[in-house]
Amino acid sequence: MLTVVFFITLILISISIYSYKFLANPFVLEVHYTLLFLVVPQMIMISMGLGESYWLSNWVILTYIVSLFLGTLVNIKAIKVSEIKRKKNTAIVSLLIAALLISPTLFILFDCGLSLGGIRCYYETVVFSKFAGFYELGKTFLFFSVLLFLLEYKQFKWWLVILILFVVFSGSKFAIFNLLIFFCIYLEIYKKIKVRSILLSCIPVALLLIIYHFIQTKDAENPFLAAISYFDIYEKQSFLLEKFETGKHSLYYGEINYSSYYKFIPRIFWEGKPYNYGFAILNYDFLPEFAAANYMPSFGLGSLYADFGIYSVVFGGFTAGFLRRYCYNIFKESGYNNTSLILYYFSFSILTFQYMIILVLVSFFLKKDE
Repeated sequence: MLTVVFFITLILISISIYSYKFLANPFVLEVHYTLLFLVVPQMIMISMGLGESYWLSNWVILTYIVSLFLGTLVNIKAIKVSEIKRKKNTAIVSLLIAALLISPTLFILFDCGLSLGGIRCYYETVVFSKFAGFYELGKTFLFFSVLLFLLEYKQFKWWLVILILFVVFSGSKFAIFNLLIFFCIYLEIYKKIKVRSILLSCIPVALLLIIYHFIQTKDAENPFLAAISYFDIYEKQSFLLEKFETGKHSLYYGEINYSSYYKFIPRIFWEGKPYNYGFAILNYDFLPEFAAANYMPSFGLGSLYADFGIYSVVFGGFTAGFLRRYCYNIFKESGYNNTSLILYYFSFSILTFQYMIILVLVSFFLKKDE
């Protein structure tokens, strides 16, 4: 069944690329995580005799992917958005904001040590500290500064490469992968690099990511098994779905979704903010020993299922596809300017608009000073 899901996904990806004539199209931009972090790793582990297939997990994945694809088929005429002016100065201010927000967390990095293993320790520690909100905001503004600098200079300057390395070594492998997705959009749209060249360049990048993970886990008894265990999302998803399917635990009816926004409220401003919010609720409820050790494994699409069952999977997939397609229409209609790029990359959300408002205000006040 998982193999069927894999080939159906590839067919839908092929259809989307043919339709959009664009590799990082709305469907690919949304489905890549499910395919590369959920489906493919589990297929590899099953072939090695290290994993099993679970029917409900497979149906949830297939339901989500098909709903996602159907959402991207809804083609609504988009509005145009004006670009953020004074990209260079706005990027500098965004970088300063990032430095200001991240600086209170640096003592954690120094305590963990300036090494790849220390960076991993830093990330796993800071996300549970009272500075977690500052850290998340800081990383986002650092990314915005990289985006604006790239669009301003149209090339990778040496100091810009250093900023990119700061993003790469922020600790999260998902952050690294998301950065690579952004570069695919940048190279294809703004540098006119052909899709074939981009796909070929993904091979050495994938090897670098593997090497990076092995270096981070070199102290493990078996780094290879440590690398495989990193892709245990399908296993955790199946574990969670089995609890709901057998009636051993009831659904959360929206609690997972609405509480996920707590992470953007700095604990320094809300001392009593709970630690079990968003998908972390699942960790505290189902894997308390991991939560106690500050280890938060991902439950994949199980986190979506946990709210309203298969209905939230259908709604979540369709909504994600619909919003990403509409943001793509804005991106295209606005002439691929910086504002529409941010909207397309991050898609619609309250947090995206908050970031955008700050950047627009910065640009506005810079104009007044000219």
